[in-house]
Amino acid sequence: MSGWDDEVLALQGDAHFMQSEAWAATKQATPWALSRIAADASPLPVQLFTRRVPAFGSLVHAPRVAGVRAEHVPELTRALRQAASRGAFAVKLEFFQHDDDALFAAFEENGWMRTLASQYRHAVSLDITGSEDEVLGRFKKRARYEVRAAERGGVEVKRVPLTSENVDTMVSLVNTTKDRTGAFFRHRGYLERAWRAFAERGQGDLYFASHEGEILAGAFVFSFGRTAWYKDGGSVRSKPKLMAPRFLQWEIMRDLRARGIERYELGNIPDPDAVEGSSTAGLFRFKTGFSDETVRYLPAVELPLKDRQGFWHTQEKNWLRVYSRARRDYWY
Repeated sequence: MSGWDDEVLALQGDAHFMQSEAWAATKQATPWALSRIAADASPLPVQLFTRRVPAFGSLVHAPRVAGVRAEHVPELTRALRQAASRGAFAVKLEFFQHDDDALFAAFEENGWMRTLASQYRHAVSLDITGSEDEVLGRFKKRARYEVRAAERGGVEVKRVPLTSENVDTMVSLVNTTKDRTGAFFRHRGYLERAWRAFAERGQGDLYFASHEGEILAGAFVFSFGRTAWYKDGGSVRSKPKLMAPRFLQWEIMRDLRARGIERYELGNIPDPDAVEGSSTAGLFRFKTGFSDETVRYLPAVELPLKDRQGFWHTQEKNWLRVYSRARRDYWY
């Protein structure tokens, strides 16, 4: 683990992988330029990424920062102002912290405003400490049944090396899911770069669930400190009664527990108060099968540095939509 990772994990607490050295390596081949604020210049070490927005200037993005307290906000604000380039018009800050009205108010008092988030706000985050029976007992009854049905049916899950052949298989599973559901996934080059950046540092693992030699589902999992994330996944619809995706997640949890991981985040879900009619209602039901408890993260905030930030604030969503349609990619 790098010295940067050690510093982030020590001072940001339950830090997010987007503040890691591996994530910096992932973004290296993109238009986002890396910079960092060390702990001696700020209450917390913070990893930043800067990208030029045509006609606006540069936007500074601090993704998924954790460990911020209300008393940190004035000094953190000063440090971020100083770290921004002369051409920057705003700093966007996103959190890996539970919603907190008092902390959000502290940011508003220091000149920040709520803004469009690039990262999800709602997730299922599982406590995987305790005995296996205790972890399984936190699942809903239906999910426990599906785990046992898959085991009886002969589904097998293995952690596999990141060979070219396995990458091909995983990308195929991702694309199959993308075509079936319409869900957004990054292009192959980006996915593979991220997988390799984390795998090379011992912070990323690929898992396949198979039955009688046929691979039915796959998942790539990131880990950073005591937390792991279900980052990318895919499956085929053959043999649906075997419940391979459910069993895959359970076996991943078992493997993570054996390696000292305490929390496993299953990632994005729709707002629990607006699930009905959502195109991702099925995803919500699958993920909440592991736990009724959901997490709501702090909203994204933005610090204006130049007057043109006001126009960006009103037009960012439209600009991103045009970019995505033209480039078939995600700007952030």
